[in-house]
Amino acid sequence: MTTLLRLRAIQLMLVALMAATPKPYRRELEACFNRLDDEAKALAARNPEEVLQ
Repeated sequence: MTTLLRLRAIQLMLVALMAATPKPYRRELEACFNRLDDEAKALAARNPEEVLQ
């Protein structure tokens, strides 16, 4: 669960960066966000009992 929370915390930081970054430069941040989201979903799928705690 700790790893999942860390991934989500990093995603929140990326959202803040995206909000402060000019539009032409957001693409790389969005790609990082999406990769972390995919990793978080895969982690939750592998350990669903940890997500429910």
